Amino acid sequence: MSRSVAVMLNARLQSSRCRDKMVRPFAGSSLVEIALRKLAYVDADERFFCVAEAPLLELFERVRPEGVELLPRAPEAISGDAPQAVINAHYARATTTHIAFMNACHPFMLPDTLGRAIGLLKSNHHIDAMTSTVTRRDWLYGEDGKPLLGVDLSVGDTKRSPQVHRVAHAFHIFPRERFVSGDPIFRDIPGDPYLFSIPEEEAVDIDTEVEFRMADAYAERTVDPAKHPWFRA
Repeated sequence: MSRSVAVMLNARLQSSRCRDKMVRPFAGSSLVEIALRKLAYVDADERFFCVAEAPLLELFERVRPEGVELLPRAPEAISGDAPQAVINAHYARATTTHIAFMNACHPFMLPDTLGRAIGLLKSNHHIDAMTSTVTRRDWLYGEDGKPLLGVDLSVGDTKRSPQVHRVAHAFHIFPRERFVSGDPIFRDIPGDPYLFSIPEEEAVDIDTEVEFRMADAYAERTVDPAKHPWFRA
């Protein structure tokens, strides 16, 4: 059976840790506008901008990226305390075999990175679900202070530490049917999700005010809009 993937970009205005982060000025544009324009460059079968609030609906009408459809969400879906089945109910409206969630808070993730992940899932039927990760060597401890990994403490750096995969949350890809049936999107066993490693700079996730300011400064100094045309209007 052939596979198809719909990429869904969710956006809402509320943010408790970084006020108005989606729409405030960022590198000559805004996070949500960068993500919306970037979505048009992702190689996928369907692309949706999923919003409920009037300012974001108006933004879509103004930008109108080619090949991206508007998918309105229910107003209750954007409240912070709504259950996941309500927040992501619009996923069931896709007609594809798989859904890819794309995070608007990752401005430096390249559309080709998500496109390569989609291509791998389509070509390798042993992979049924996937998530973005950053690979590194580290020391990790649980809340109780106990080490989560076997670390060689005879050296004071991480060169001999075990390699770990941290979920980046830049994107997740999963079978549409799992969501429709109410199952978890991942089995949480080796290989499900498949761990798709992305470059560390593409894994920058803006959640706090400090992260917003640092990413904005980095973007202003390093991003070339000629090479990344989704970055500036």
